[in-house]
Amino acid sequence: MSDSEITFTGERYIPTEQGEIRLEHYQRYAVTLDVVAGKRVLDLACGEGYGSFLMASVAAKVTGVDVSAEAVKHANSNYAIKANNLKFQKGSAASLKLRDASFDVVVSFETIEHLAEQSKMLAEIRRVLRPDGVLIISSPNRPIYSDIGRYRNEFHVKELDFNELNALLGMYFPAIRYFGQRLIIGSAMMPVYEQSTQLRVYGDDGEQLNPLAGRLTDPVYFLAVCGASEADLPDLQSSILLPEKQDLLKKYLGYAKWAKDTNDEFERVRQLYTDLDQEHKKVGAW
Repeated sequence: MSDSEITFTGERYIPTEQGEIRLEHYQRYAVTLDVVAGKRVLDLACGEGYGSFLMASVAAKVTGVDVSAEAVKHANSNYAIKANNLKFQKGSAASLKLRDASFDVVVSFETIEHLAEQSKMLAEIRRVLRPDGVLIISSPNRPIYSDIGRYRNEFHVKELDFNELNALLGMYFPAIRYFGQRLIIGSAMMPVYEQSTQLRVYGDDGEQLNPLAGRLTDPVYFLAVCGASEADLPDLQSSILLPEKQDLLKKYLGYAKWAKDTNDEFERVRQLYTDLDQEHKKVGAW
């Protein structure tokens, strides 16, 4: 069974999809790698399995759980056979068939908004986590994701704003650290031929440069790192994921050119209509 045999509907990401959605999904898993190294990990709502497989490259053991039998079958056929520390099973996020305190880390990306039983989901996560375990969870920021653009994702049952998400997570986790995620356009300066392992980020508030990256305002997604105490929370670093095969800026500039050309054509048609209307009035008056 191959990636192409799972149809992309928007409900779950598949690695054949490129562009913005790939960057968003892969970055979430990328930032977990230092946290899950050598740990027992649950990937809740794992989808077709690409993220579980990525974490299995450094984790002691990864269990992927998804409500879709099709996704689980695909994940076992494509990923579990490649890693002896990786397995997938069907299950509901609100009712896990897993032992108490059996995981060091639970990862759940873009899941909670798909459930009406959100509190039950978090209760189950807390149950299967060790007392000092860590939850890394993401959720769309409703005011930015949906309200501003009046966009509705048909697969989302209940989206949350920051206060709603914070109150829900706070019921089960006393310590929470938040990160924001969104696509941005900036200016990059990097080596042309060599690979670099260091990156310096500057912030610009419109008046002066800041040698620190600062904070991300109006995130499209929240990513929360949750635990029983501040001491349990890992030191998650700010990060940037750069696409090497697709230039999104060129893509958006192409959109802008298309919009300008379309607007110019509308203006030409409007002017033609105005000229014809005036000529019609002259003929009518004559």
